[in-house]
Amino acid sequence: MKKNLNIIVLALLLTFVASCKNIISESKDSDIKNEYFEGVVEYSIEYKLIDKSISKENLKKYLGTKKIRHFSQGNWRDEYYNDEGVLVRTSILNQSKKKYYYTIPGNDSIYYLDINQTDYTTLVDQKPDTTIKNHECWVVESLSINQTKQSDTVLTKFYNSKELGINPNWYKHYVDGGYNRIYEIAPGIPVVSKYTNAIYIQIQKLVSTNSKKIDESKFKVESSELLKKSNW
Repeated sequence: MKKNLNIIVLALLLTFVASCKNIISESKDSDIKNEYFEGVVEYSIEYKLIDKSISKENLKKYLGTKKIRHFSQGNWRDEYYNDEGVLVRTSILNQSKKKYYYTIPGNDSIYYLDINQTDYTTLVDQKPDTTIKNHECWVVESLSINQTKQSDTVLTKFYNSKELGINPNWYKHYVDGGYNRIYEIAPGIPVVSKYTNAIYIQIQKLVSTNSKKIDESKFKVESSELLKKSNW
């Protein structure tokens, strides 16, 4: 009788241990699945003029005042709209092809850049963390200098969310603009981005996020016949 009781206790103990392992395993799987953000992000876009001869209304009309980003595993598709709701530009970052594509409505060409190559020297500097819109953020600043054309210098400042995390390894080949180093320091979805060139400052601010599965077709470029290498 005692022997049978010991067997029953042992069986119950083994069942309990197995159950704990399953719970821990499921918990880890859940953490892995939810560790990085995937979904749709909306940004508002504002402009501040440096060159006063430029029309702010034209910047808003042709560069857009709203951006919708579809994001998954380091890939993104950005759609820019102006105040009239007109799509003015689409850009796609495709990590598997190591290319950044963009198209402009009315132009059949698809322009691209090789993200693992660059004509710029980029300096990256980490700034003190801060909080924006209830998001704790890493802050990083980059200065990209075109050695052959100094007027093309671009200063960028990112405030990236610690809550909406991304995998920095996705960007290890993205040397253009120093994004490999930027996301190593600040591995999160941008809450605010500020781009400064010789003509204007563009400020993108997070409006909303929607976590959802994004179909990989969003990041595909179908026609290779219309591809043209961008000169910027």
